[in-house]
Amino acid sequence: MKKIPERLSDMDGVKNLRIKELSKMFSPHFSSLRNYQVFIMHLVILLGKHKPVDDRDRTIRNLLADCNDMLDPIASSLKEGKYNVASTLTRRLYEDISLANAFMLNHELHDRWHSGEEIKNQEVREELDKSELGADIDSTRYLYGLLSDLSHPSRVAIMDRFLGEGVDFSLGGYPTPSVYHVAETLVQCLSLVFWLCAATALFYKPLIYKHNPDLVKIYKFAAEHAQKINGQLHKELDRLLSEENITFIEKKYPPRKKGTLKRKP
Repeated sequence: MKKIPERLSDMDGVKNLRIKELSKMFSPHFSSLRNYQVFIMHLVILLGKHKPVDDRDRTIRNLLADCNDMLDPIASSLKEGKYNVASTLTRRLYEDISLANAFMLNHELHDRWHSGEEIKNQEVREELDKSELGADIDSTRYLYGLLSDLSHPSRVAIMDRFLGEGVDFSLGGYPTPSVYHVAETLVQCLSLVFWLCAATALFYKPLIYKHNPDLVKIYKFAAEHAQKINGQLHKELDRLLSEENITFIEKKYPPRKKGTLKRKP
């Protein structure tokens, strides 16, 4: 049993143990995120040497950078077992990526957004579903719903910590995190980054092949590694869920049916 902290430094020690534990458990998956960050870094270096051709190009560059800003906080939150924090950031990641891909496919949609018009998520999903270079509407609707469930303070999202009911302290790394929810959020995050990098690599393909064709090798390495290890973890979600203690409220409001993002072939 962990000793109740007397100072914040005591909590830091427990947090570091939790980080070490989950980092080891999901080491291949966090490495996969780093692989994609290497690709994004080199792509941004390339883009920094070339002016945007128009407002849409500028927006896509901004969204790419905004997505990258999310990755370290998502990974850090998951390593601490804070899937509640990570899922909120992952929903923002989804919104950035879906917008960027929709803008790549429809210049007019971008111009409406750039002028200040609010673009509804449903319209973005429908736009992505129209194109072979977009994403299947059933999978994007599922993913948006899943991330919304976990990012809003719904009864499902707020986990029971049983403070005063057998638990003396319930902050930071002291509660045992849901390995299922950590794994599920990590699967969705990797699926989203796969989508982001595939879409941006295609959008900037002429620039990449002309000025830095080695980026193609970096992208392929990251994508092939991610597909392999993310597929393996996705297959384990049902087992992880069955091994966790399910409370009454979780039985009443069960998790959404397992799924993952599907880009069009």
